[in-house]
Amino acid sequence: MTQALSRFVVLGATTNIEFLGDVVSHPGFAAAETTTDFISRCWPEGWSADAHRESHPPAAVLLAAAAEQLFLHRSGMTSSAGDGLDEEDLGPDPYNPFLTLSRSFP
Repeated sequence: MTQALSRFVVLGATTNIEFLGDVVSHPGFAAAETTTDFISRCWPEGWSADAHRESHPPAAVLLAAAAEQLFLHRSGMTSSAGDGLDEEDLGPDPYNPFLTLSRSFP
């Protein structure tokens, strides 16, 4: 379930996928200690997306940084007559999320 949640992509909408990931990866969940007070016991101050992000570096940020570096490298390439490089050879549009996803898209 953790793997499925980490691979699930929703573009343009706010979701609770991070929260669900924290729930299913919690040791109490694995031990089947999920009573009606599970959330209040595990997160007595309430669950926070900011706290989650501090403890789990978002893969999307790391991927975006890598893609930006790749784009900067490729944009520095120049094509001169006779070198066989066309603009199409420099790769797809780095800002198209459907072309840069590194996982399956539903």
